[in-house]
Amino acid sequence: MCDEYLNLPIEITRTIGEIPFTEKIKEVYSKMKKKISYVYLIILFLFLIFYIGIFLAPYLYDKNRFLSLLIYGIYSQICHQMPERSYYIFNHKMGVCARCFGIYTGVLLGMLIYPFIRRLDNFKTPNKWYLILALTPMGIDGTTQLLGLRESFNELRFITGFIAGFVALFYILPVFLGVINKEKVFIEMKHTSHQKSK
Repeated sequence: MCDEYLNLPIEITRTIGEIPFTEKIKEVYSKMKKKISYVYLIILFLFLIFYIGIFLAPYLYDKNRFLSLLIYGIYSQICHQMPERSYYIFNHKMGVCARCFGIYTGVLLGMLIYPFIRRLDNFKTPNKWYLILALTPMGIDGTTQLLGLRESFNELRFITGFIAGFVALFYILPVFLGVINKEKVFIEMKHTSHQKSK
C-alpha cells in the first residue's frame, strides 16, 4: 500500500491527504532513494574489489609472492581452492575454484544489471521457487560428486555456480538494502498513522 501511495503523482496525493504530509512523504522518499543508490554503489564497488582479487592472486604470484599468498590465504577461508577443480590464469590457479568463480561471476553480473530490471527501493523478493530451481543443478552436481557417484568437470561447476549466484543475488540484495534502509519503516508507520487518523 505504501509503495503504491508513494508512486502516485503529487497532484493526486494532494486529494488523498493533507498537502504538507504528502509533500513530506515525497521528500523523505526522495532521500531514501538516494541513500539506497549510494549503498548499492558501495556494495558494487566492494564486490568488484573482491572479484578482482580472484585474478590478482595468480597474477602476483611471480611478481610479489608474499602478497599473492596473502590473497590466496584470504580466499582459502571461503573456498577449498583444489587445483584440479580450479581454472588457471597467468600460469597459476585462480583465487577460488571453478564453482565459486561461477557463483561470484553470476553475482557480479546480477548486480550490474539489477538496477535496469528492478527498482532499488523494491525490497520484495521473487517467488522462492525460482531460487530453489536455480540452486538445484548445483546441489545435484555437488552432491553426486561428493557421494562418489560421478566426477564433475570445471565447465559444469562454473555453469551451475553461475546460475545459483545470479539468481540468489535477486534475493540477497533487496533484503540487504531493506535492512539498511531505516527510513522505509518510518514512512510505512507514518502513513499508517495518518490513515487511521482520517
